[in-house]
Amino acid sequence: LACSLDFEKGGAIAGNLNSLYNYMIRRILNADVNRDIEAIDEVIGMLEELRSAWQSIYMQKDIQTRSSAENFNQNKAAMTSGHISV
Repeated sequence: LACSLDFEKGGAIAGNLNSLYNYMIRRILNADVNRDIEAIDEVIGMLEELRSAWQSIYMQKDIQTRSSAENFNQNKAAMTSGHISV
C-alpha cells in the first residue's frame, strides 16, 4: 500500500496514509517479535476500516460515472431525435 502512494497528487492525504501504513508495519513487526495477537487484530481492524472507506469511495464514483453516462445518453438521444438543436 505504501509503495502505491503518490505524494505529488495525494498531498496531505498521501502523507497521512503513509504514516498510518508505517504505524501498521511497526505494529506487525512488534507483534511478531512479542507474539502479540492483539496488535495483529488491531492492524486487521484498521485495514478493514480502510477497505470499507475505499469501497465507499469506489461506489460513489461508480454511481457518479453511471449518472454521467446516463445524462450523456439522454442528451445524445434528445439531440438525434431533434428535441434539442445544436
